[in-house]
Amino acid sequence: MLVLAMTACSKTATNNIGKYADMQVYAISEEITPKEFAEALAEKNKYNVYPVYKTLSKEKLQMVTQKIAALPDSSFTGAPYGMFDPIRESESNFVDDQISFYPESNDYLVGLETGNIWCGAALFNSHDEIDTTIFDASQYIIRSTEDVFACFPCFDCDFHAEIHFYEKNNDRLEPLCIYENFDWYPEGVYNDTTMFWFKDDLYFSGYFFSDILRFYNKNEDYSTEEINTYMDTIKKYFRIRLVSNNNEKVIDYVE
Repeated sequence: MLVLAMTACSKTATNNIGKYADMQVYAISEEITPKEFAEALAEKNKYNVYPVYKTLSKEKLQMVTQKIAALPDSSFTGAPYGMFDPIRESESNFVDDQISFYPESNDYLVGLETGNIWCGAALFNSHDEIDTTIFDASQYIIRSTEDVFACFPCFDCDFHAEIHFYEKNNDRLEPLCIYENFDWYPEGVYNDTTMFWFKDDLYFSGYFFSDILRFYNKNEDYSTEEINTYMDTIKKYFRIRLVSNNNEKVIDYVE
């Protein structure tokens, strides 16, 4: 397991100070029992904030596109260099007109995409002001009631577990850390029953590659029913804890 931690910026005291303000944050995963996962799943609505999906008008789509295009290249840390120019490539699907609107905070996410290579998202506040921090992983984003975002990236190949964490702090987004594991992959990244917040932790289900390979190495001609039955038997359940440590700038945690 590889975990990267990034330094949080200094913040001005407001009523919206994030839980991880001025802290070094890294992620530790642990396997849990099916019972623990089921108990958390039953209570997930208390700890997750879900958006309402809306379609932007042509005028508002043009507005958000212009604001995204005006951002410096440094805002797009996860995108391949030269792969985006929403003004010049107005016919592309770089900016999605389907937004995720959060009624409680009155802000919204605008999806960004460059083919199958990269997908991200921009956060706009209630005044249509864009946050200069861009989510560089947006195939699935789940937001906690504490305004911590867990984001899963798009993959064109080499699919594996990779979760990016951000926090909304003083109404600005700040990256916290990235969890990455090449030994397993999640069960589903569009489903809030397989990846969700419970209290301060992220819960998810998935499969170890070694278990899947063991199955297919015996026989490649399994029926769909046999595959589904086997996948149910090897499903694992995990919890990620975000841990703060102000004495560490960058942590490479290997398990």
